[in-house]
Amino acid sequence: MRRVPRTSPSENFAHLFDPLVTTKPRGHGPGLGLAITSPIVDGFGARIAAVNREEGGAQFTIALVAANGRSIDSA
Repeated sequence: MRRVPRTSPSENFAHLFDPLVTTKPRGHGPGLGLAITSPIVDGFGARIAAVNREEGGAQFTIALVAANGRSIDSA
């Protein structure tokens, strides 16, 4: 298991979707949630991204593809 600080710097975000990466204390989660979520999101043709929030914590965004096949960015 790889622990990253709760206030993970942006360079650690690349590892957040790897299995067994966690910011939680030992015994409070194995670090599999994002490793499971990422391929599910990818399977729908969507994207998941994370950023640090200035007030603390992280913000996760999932960008979905519209039913008409166009990305939301180009709708």
